[in-house]
Amino acid sequence: MDARQGPELIGYHEPERGLFHFCYNVGTAFTYDHPQRRITALWSPPQTFEDTCTYLTGPILGFVLQIQQRVCLHASTVAIGASAVAFVGPNGTGKSTLAAALLRRGAEIIAEDVAAVEQQTDGFVVHLGPRAIRLWDPSVTALYGRPDALPCISRHWEKRYLPLDTHEQHRPARLTAVYLLEVVPAEAPVSSTQLPPMQAVMQLLPNIYPDWLPLPEARVAILDTLTQLVTAVRVSRLSIPHSFSRLDEVCDYVLARHS
Repeated sequence: MDARQGPELIGYHEPERGLFHFCYNVGTAFTYDHPQRRITALWSPPQTFEDTCTYLTGPILGFVLQIQQRVCLHASTVAIGASAVAFVGPNGTGKSTLAAALLRRGAEIIAEDVAAVEQQTDGFVVHLGPRAIRLWDPSVTALYGRPDALPCISRHWEKRYLPLDTHEQHRPARLTAVYLLEVVPAEAPVSSTQLPPMQAVMQLLPNIYPDWLPLPEARVAILDTLTQLVTAVRVSRLSIPHSFSRLDEVCDYVLARHS
């Protein structure tokens, strides 16, 4: 398997033992013992504990949850009032930046980058994720005035992180809306368009995180869950201008529809 961005990743499966192995070419490796529900991590210098945690709370966590047939979206999810809103999209679409901006406007962060979605009796919920938002320097500057306003993840990562209050949310939040982010020219209006169910499923499938799942039964379970999700939760395409100066306008648009 090959990661879309970042270090090369090789994975292999030992089905007779229920083990999944993941080796990054930077010197970090993980083993997931499915029968024991246990993850083991190994790293060697110059990799650090912080580097390892970045992989663990991203693609490795997403893989483990999906092997347990829990859908994980590549999304930043915020709570606005009593409900959760997920912003979905590939790297570079502004998910984390929008979530951080909404945090400053009173929203609470449920999950960042990996949104674990589960169907319960009263609807779909998003489970609490790792308590940090990771941002590139331009986003940090736009939000906080200068790039060094937040610490770096580690000396090997250019991204910075915003620690979150661990007491914000303790229970899953009910998911009421999913937005697929679409970056449009800076002068374009902020707008959204609801997607019909079948189109919504097709748009969400490429945003499963991670998008490499070796077990067919896991993929079937995910497709089934997404099919039910799009009939219960409004899925829309949200057009956001490619300009930090209009970030407050995007926040206004979202808050006006979900406050």
